[in-house]
Parts: sequence; structure tokens; C-alpha cells
Amino acid sequence: LTMLLFAFTGMMKAEVVEIGSLEGAGNNSYLPMNSLYEYSYTQQIYTAEEMGMGGIISSITVWMYGNANLHEMPFDIYMMEVDKDGFSGNSDWVTVTEENMVYSGTVTVHNTEAEAYTFTLDVPFLYTGTQNLLVCFNNKTGQWKGGLNGKVFGASSDPVRAIYARRDTNEFDPYNPTFSANGTTYQRNVMTLEVESFGPTALVTNPAVLDLGYRPNGAWMAPYTFQIKDNGSPAIITGISANNAFFTVSAELPAEVNIVTPIEAEVTTGSTTAGAVNAQITVLYDERDSQTFGITATAYNPAAGDVWEN
Repeated sequence: LTMLLFAFTGMMKAEVVEIGSLEGAGNNSYLPMNSLYEYSYTQQIYTAEEMGMGGIISSITVWMYGNANLHEMPFDIYMMEVDKDGFSGNSDWVTVTEENMVYSGTVTVHNTEAEAYTFTLDVPFLYTGTQNLLVCFNNKTGQWKGGLNGKVFGASSDPVRAIYARRDTNEFDPYNPTFSANGTTYQRNVMTLEVESFGPTALVTNPAVLDLGYRPNGAWMAPYTFQIKDNGSPAIITGISANNAFFTVSAELPAEVNIVTPIEAEVTTGSTTAGAVNAQITVLYDERDSQTFGITATAYNPAAGDVWEN
């Protein structure tokens, strides 16, 4: 998947997504991390509406300030797409996996006025834009000094979209979040993300060439299956058909396709004149748009019309 992301990166346009504003922003001593304890763990949800686009996230920026006494802080960042809209209580963590880790590094915050800290992701994160974005900070310092603060936004009437925990002695395990949080809050970090946006919808098939090979006239043969993927902006596929009655194409529709999630389609065949059969498959998407793909097979007359082949 990582190689796939880098392959698409060159075809995308980098944009900046700003969530929250420094104007009127507050200060928070536990978001994104807490320095007053040896270890801390936070999760924050940013909605698809706030993101406003899908694409490859290559960096995130938060604003923090501290003091000259703060230790160098090793930490990890995790990202996930979630359908979760908020946190309902102190045990309502989202479980992440090692595959969700996008950054591992250190930071030292000695400035006493808020400054931007940009973290270029070790593994660019593919965000489809169809769900909300979860951002997690796991502070693994093992030492404590008070003074770290992050710039935050939010009003008390907002949904609770951040959860935080801090403690001494034992590091947190994001892969098994059975620990209780110290609290939840409507505040979240002001955050800027660099996102390489998807281009226009670009449907492709897998395999790229739809060649069914030899197909028997009037006899059953296992359906030919293929995938429809999207190398651009997500799309809703609403219809699929062939312009030659020899081919019957079916799929569970409507269905969304994006750069991560394809749909499965299958083709069955009927009867026609023996020999090469060529046609076009038309895929309808987003109500008015369509894309066509070639399909071919070689029809033949089986020795017995009631046999089945696979």
C-alpha cells in the first residue's frame, strides 16, 4: 500500500487544510500531549466536513509552547478514518494498530510563545474523505516537566471530539486501550494538514484487459470476475452494462469506489456466432458520468450443449 501511495503522489496537487483558527484560540495542557506526566495519550476527531477533501496527507502542523525546562519528547502519531463522531465517555477509545502509525519521532518545545510544529509523516496517510479523521498522539517520554501547552479551538456547545489520558510509570498501549481516560473535551488542537488532493474520477479495471478467453455457447461456465477501482476522486457507481447481449455484467449497486476500496463485478456469457466477440462495458457513476472499457472473448460450440465447464 505504501508503494501505491507514492505512485499516486506525483499525479496529485498539494493543498493545505486548516481546521480551527489561531485567532481567539485557547491553551490546553493535555492536547496534543501532556508534559506534566511521564506518559500521555490523546485521540481527536476531525470531521469529513472540516477536512473538506480527500487525498494523501503528507504532514500535520500543531501550535505549541513550553519552557526551557521541558525534556525532549519521543512520541508517535496514528491516523485512521472512522465513522465515529465523538466520544461518549472515559472508556470510549478507538483501537488502532501498528499499520495506523504514520509518524514516530521526537520534539523539544522550549519556546514560550506558540509556534508551529510541522511533522512530515513517515508514511503518508490515504484519506478518502468519506469518513471522519482520527488523529492520535502517544507521548512516550518517561520523564516529566510541566509547561507544555497546545493551541486549541472549540466551544462548550460543540460535540465532545477529544479524549485524553496521562500517568506516570507505565507507557500507554494504543493497540489495547483498556485504560480509562482522565477526561473528554469539546476542545481540539488547531491543526493544519498538507493534503495532496485526488484528481478527477478515473475508473480502472483489474485486470486492465478484460479478456474472458474461450467461452462455450449455450453451456454453463464459471462467471468471469474483475474489479473496478478509482484512481481519482471517490465515485458512486450506479450502473454497469455491455453493448453486446453475449455478455451479462452484474455487480451489487449502487456502490462507492475510491483509491482504496474497489467493487467486484462478474460477467456471464450466452450464445452467439462462434469466433471472436468484442464489446464495450459502460460504467455509470455519479448520476450523469460514464466510462467505457473493452471486453473480449472467443465463443465456441461445445461438443455437447448440456455440459458445464469451469
